[in-house]
Amino acid sequence: MAHVPGTRPHPGLVEHPFVSPEDQVTILTAVDEAVVAELGDLITALPHHPRPITAVLALVETGLLAVDFHAPFDSNVRIWRP
Repeated sequence: MAHVPGTRPHPGLVEHPFVSPEDQVTILTAVDEAVVAELGDLITALPHHPRPITAVLALVETGLLAVDFHAPFDSNVRIWRP
């Protein structure tokens, strides 16, 4: 069923100013394909996004993704679905 304006969005959809539904699906697909993705790979998956790291971290904040908090926060930090 298509989304109809004015109706409730899908409950699994993140509501964040830097995460469109397309961004969310792109990020989650990249993580699913890699199983454990590196932040740099997710940035590459969003080449035209103005703030790709913010988009990834929004999915971490909502619990859809997890990040290795023991590693340095750089392009090699690992991200996965919890």
